[in-house]
Amino acid sequence: MPIIIWGSRGITSDLDHGDFHCPSCDCREEFTLKHTRPFFTFFFIPIFPIGGGDRYVECRGCRGTYKEEVLRYEPPTEGQRILGQLYEELRTGTSLQVMQGKMINQLSMDPDKAWGILEQMCEGKPRECSCGQRYHPDVRKCSRCGADL
Repeated sequence: MPIIIWGSRGITSDLDHGDFHCPSCDCREEFTLKHTRPFFTFFFIPIFPIGGGDRYVECRGCRGTYKEEVLRYEPPTEGQRILGQLYEELRTGTSLQVMQGKMINQLSMDPDKAWGILEQMCEGKPRECSCGQRYHPDVRKCSRCGADL
């Protein structure tokens, strides 16, 4: 009785390449856009495709694979990163006055503009302590005098 060997396997082809911001490497890297499609095999030879395929991006630096949407991702600017860090610090108990000083020193920002951004981060509802310090609405205790807000 003859033995017939059949099955399926994925065949991968390269569609495109270029540069993108890799989420794992956190920098610009080369990528390859790949397409994998399942094929019916007969004696381990691919005969015809048996379904749709999957497209994905592979980073040439770390070899990580990502959905194709990663090609449209633009990383935050240095200023946006610093503002994000300052926002987290603001929410964990640093006063608006201290944060304003950091924004003036680290970002060379105008004091009025810095204060306006801080008020936006507080959604216009900062908490005020009896000692005069102002805080993000999530903060419950003054870091200067220890009073409850």
